[in-house]
Amino acid sequence: MLISMIKIPVDDDVDEAGSEPDAQLTDRVAAFFGDDTPLQQSAAVGGRPYEERPQQKAMALAIADCMDAGDHLCVEAPTGVGKSFAYLVPAIYLATATGKAVVISTQTIALQEQLMQRDIPVLQNLIERPFSAALAKGRENYICGHRLMKTCDRHQEYLPSMDLLPEVERIRKWYNDTKEGSRSDLSFNPGRQTWSAVCSEPGICPHEADGDTQTCHFLRARRKLFRANIIVTNHALFSIDLMMREESNGEQSILPDYVAVIIDEAHTFRDVASSHLGIHVSTYAVTALLNRLYNPHSGRGMLSGLEAAEAQAATVEARTAADRFFALIVDWVGQHSEHPVTYDTPGHIPNQLQRPWENLAQCLKEIIDDESIDANLVLELQALRTRLRDTYDRISAFLNMERQQCVYWIELLGHQKQHLAFNCVPIDISETLREIMFNRNFAVVMTSATLAVKHRLDYFLQYVGGESSRQLVLDSPFDFKEQLDLYVPFNSMPDPKDTENYIPAASEQIQHFIRQTEGKAFVLFTSYSMMNTIAESLESFFAASRIRLLVQGRDLQRTQMLEQFRDDINSVIFGTDSFWMGVDVPGEALSNVIIVKLPFQVPTHPLTAARKAHIEMDGGNAFRDYFLPEAVLKFRQGVGRLIRSREDSGIVVVLDSRIVRTNYGSIFLESIPDCRRHIF
Repeated sequence: MLISMIKIPVDDDVDEAGSEPDAQLTDRVAAFFGDDTPLQQSAAVGGRPYEERPQQKAMALAIADCMDAGDHLCVEAPTGVGKSFAYLVPAIYLATATGKAVVISTQTIALQEQLMQRDIPVLQNLIERPFSAALAKGRENYICGHRLMKTCDRHQEYLPSMDLLPEVERIRKWYNDTKEGSRSDLSFNPGRQTWSAVCSEPGICPHEADGDTQTCHFLRARRKLFRANIIVTNHALFSIDLMMREESNGEQSILPDYVAVIIDEAHTFRDVASSHLGIHVSTYAVTALLNRLYNPHSGRGMLSGLEAAEAQAATVEARTAADRFFALIVDWVGQHSEHPVTYDTPGHIPNQLQRPWENLAQCLKEIIDDESIDANLVLELQALRTRLRDTYDRISAFLNMERQQCVYWIELLGHQKQHLAFNCVPIDISETLREIMFNRNFAVVMTSATLAVKHRLDYFLQYVGGESSRQLVLDSPFDFKEQLDLYVPFNSMPDPKDTENYIPAASEQIQHFIRQTEGKAFVLFTSYSMMNTIAESLESFFAASRIRLLVQGRDLQRTQMLEQFRDDINSVIFGTDSFWMGVDVPGEALSNVIIVKLPFQVPTHPLTAARKAHIEMDGGNAFRDYFLPEAVLKFRQGVGRLIRSREDSGIVVVLDSRIVRTNYGSIFLESIPDCRRHIF
């Protein structure tokens, strides 16, 4: 993610917010959600028809009370509560009263779009106070007109391949009409190499250096951001902002100062924050970076238009060294029976990139220092040289295991498993988040539909470092006794560890319950291997039943699978991890969720193994303190795919008999709403 600090000019005639006296926040929020709530007019201003939601009001008042007191709060708000309005209303009143922004951080683009395009515009019509909102994105999401025109008109050789030119031309046509200049506004998804050649990067665009908000889309977005009362962003950008403030002692940041942050979809925050506070380098990124400099196969790149034979040769040498080095690591990883492979000895793999990459950096410096070279090209080369140095430093930090209290692993990528990713993640991020988020001068509100284990939020708060937070677990507004039937096995299914017998039995039960609902099902797996085996065994069943089967990882992307699933009402999806959460299919199209196995994490994954060892080293019980609560939360998320509105109904089928024949099985059953239960 590209980050740069820019001083944002503020117009002199902008009124300073928060200058008027303000009633207590809780009183204002209570009045808004009172008997004469403005939400009664929601449908007239583009919102949904009003319905009274006691849980929504309770959540809004709890948030306001915590913000008034300067405390933190964690809320489990089941689907249907209306949690976005519950946190937006106190956030708006707080931001306009204090003159400081409130940040709302989410995981998914879908929720960001819902907030910016539907919920916030409705409240701008209903709340008596005027307020503004902005969406914060990384700068690489914005087009750079300067780079685009250079690439189109004079420097097509900057592209690593002429095959990219048609996409660049499509982007130029879009650029003539775009108002926001954001990649998300494009009607097509450009390739990574194409977009990287024309997107905003630090230190390249002269319009940015001049503070030209008329021409520079990124700078215009930044100005809007620094004037907004409500800032919507994603967990990744917010995590980076937290760390940047910590490392600079508050002197640098991506986001403006904020008085509170609301973390929605909070169940994903720990893993997102961990990944962005660690190291991730892929060989895909290395190849793309070197190709932008000089691609020996096409003879194109930044260096192709120069008399720079030495630099071109240095680029080829650096790429050859990288290819050879990465191939050796691929072979080493392939010798292990478990993948991904833990890297646990500093310097175990000697860094073979140092000499050729340092030579390349020196060649680039000589070109950059040459005053006869085109100034625009110099800026591009400076940016690439900085990225090369950063990439090398991250690979070196990984190989030498420079970061403490982290787990390191290498995984193979691509269909042929010929590419690599180096990963380094903090084992326990709670202490870091406690310091950089919960011990700061802003209130933190965390919310999601599934955070509780045994109706308590202690487990979630412990792993994010928020133990001091207040807790609120809301009831669901849905009538699960009327809407949901749960089927669990007793003696009808073998032990899941007995794979030889379990897979045929699971296949038979999947057929039975899919016949019962005539398709309309998600079948959720914990491994691709079992999913593919069962999918192959049931191909003739689906063909004979004239039910379309969509299997994750085959021909379609996840979004395309969901579109076709909604369109073909009797279709069935076989899915793994990403279908357990963040998927919303209300209505008859999803009437059946089949959980093939209880979703315990794979104990051999390096991160899982490291967390297990960390817990046991501290005297804990890894199954009780980690594996079980993680599985319960994921189980709840899987069950939660089914009932998304008061009109929905259907069945949830659990094929794993451990849910009834083990002591811990009752924890799974107690974690979901009371409903009609059946034994098969």
